[in-house]
Amino acid sequence: MRFVLLLGLVLGCPRGEGTTAVRVEYPAPVPAERTVRQDAMRELGSRLYRALKNGRSHRLLLDDAELGRVLDEDAATRARALRPGARLRVQSERYEAFERARFSGVCLQGARQEAPGGPLGLRQEGWVFERVLVVGTQPGGRRLASWVEGSFVFTNAGFGAIALTRVEAPRWEHSDLELATCDMEVGVTDPQDIVVATD
Repeated sequence: MRFVLLLGLVLGCPRGEGTTAVRVEYPAPVPAERTVRQDAMRELGSRLYRALKNGRSHRLLLDDAELGRVLDEDAATRARALRPGARLRVQSERYEAFERARFSGVCLQGARQEAPGGPLGLRQEGWVFERVLVVGTQPGGRRLASWVEGSFVFTNAGFGAIALTRVEAPRWEHSDLELATCDMEVGVTDPQDIVVATD
């Protein structure tokens, strides 16, 4: 139940500050083209990085109306009911390290294509995952990373969160940069190939 609650928190976040948000209408499957998949993961990672840097991880959650369009009625009702107590208490000072680096990549775990009516209660087939390692890199190459856990779903407007269960404080040269097995990743094993637009 806590997992569903946190997923809702992640998905309710705006698609990007200072930009016109695209309305979330439905879950979407894994894109067939590799470049489209990579772009979707980069956009997710960039949003997560900014949210963590600003101590606002809760802004990643889908709002109540978006939950109703992405999840079936029962799943959306459960997610909404769990939300009032689901806000993660993230102390922004713990994430100040992100100020000293730039977003460079993500590693997804628990990534899969989920059929409609599966464990999350999606209305349509969707690309989902459970854990993401968000990575930042300094100009000299030193890296830091933080795990964000919950329930995430790809939609017509990009990734959103149904619920958030845990946000790890960032660690310099995180051991999982070398040890974690990624289901899907971009910019982690070869971060210098990632080009990220400046804020």
